[in-house]
Amino acid sequence: MLLDQADWFHAHGHSVAAVFFYDRDGLQQQWQGKRPYKLYNLKAFKRGVGTLRQLASVLQGLRRLWILLRSEHFDVIETFTVHSNIPGMIISWLAGVPMRLASHHGKVENVPQWLESLHLQIIQRFASVIVAVSSEVQGYLVSTGIDPKRIVLIPNGIRLPTLDRQKEADLRLKLALRKDQIVLISIGRLVYQKAHIFLVRAMQAIRAEWPEVVLYIAGEGPLRSDLEQQIGDLKLSQQVYLLGNRNDVPTLLSIADIFVLSSRWEGLSMAMLEAMGAGLPVVATEVEGMGEVIQQNIQGLLVPPEDADALAGALLELIKHPALRNKMGLEARQRIEKSYTTELMCEKYLKVMLEYFQLKNPAESK
Repeated sequence: MLLDQADWFHAHGHSVAAVFFYDRDGLQQQWQGKRPYKLYNLKAFKRGVGTLRQLASVLQGLRRLWILLRSEHFDVIETFTVHSNIPGMIISWLAGVPMRLASHHGKVENVPQWLESLHLQIIQRFASVIVAVSSEVQGYLVSTGIDPKRIVLIPNGIRLPTLDRQKEADLRLKLALRKDQIVLISIGRLVYQKAHIFLVRAMQAIRAEWPEVVLYIAGEGPLRSDLEQQIGDLKLSQQVYLLGNRNDVPTLLSIADIFVLSSRWEGLSMAMLEAMGAGLPVVATEVEGMGEVIQQNIQGLLVPPEDADALAGALLELIKHPALRNKMGLEARQRIEKSYTTELMCEKYLKVMLEYFQLKNPAESK
């Protein structure tokens, strides 16, 4: 999403830079080759080093950020989520960046309470504007004492996918999919938040009624071995497949019939928005921002979290009724086109930025 925003602003004539605290997956060169604006790696994190060396690396990274902000004279800095908001807001304030925009995307896994409290204090003190990606997040921020006038609601947006029939056919062949098989797709890291154990458990009930259904889970994470063990114990190796990290998500979505999200919590799932943009009906847990996007029985079905039986029941409802799947998929696509595109999201960000500077410099706005 960061790069989607940067692409949009650059395409609309604004000077843009994208800055990362570290390059976790070694993608900077690949991403830079596709973009005309500069991508910076602050190298603020190193794997496999001691505490002192890591602290030195973090401090060097923060110094690089301060130098960059001072030398380039940016008008606006936007930071994403807790771990970037905290240092980004402080350093940009010290560097004199006029507008500091912090975005909050909902609960983040493994963030202790003291760090979230610090985060709230930092954005309260140093952010010019705070963006909430859902009404749930907005309500949470207000409940912590942040002035509602400083919070704006801007939902995440996606680029609508384009179909490539040849890639779709190639992938179906590679996965040995038959035309009569129903394909479920879930996209997300293999972590506690995503609660894949309940999805795998639901597949046991689904197989009993509809053995031709297959589930693909795209993503990687620390719970992979646990899920592999569960899949083996339930004898679901012919129904559930862990695909790991993928760079062909649009094609994966194009071969699927239903998107499923089993999370314990979400801010506003980008994977779900992308699936809806691809015309897929959704079965999702009713957590945080899901109900703002999915209207029950319109674009999909919402079920309680951590309830494998409810998940299986909702999935079977769509599996058994192809006309309902198609209707909900069409509604899902239309929902995204109307409210959740990158274009709409970035237009709202730009409006917030322009209004902020007009308020700061009323004479210039005339």
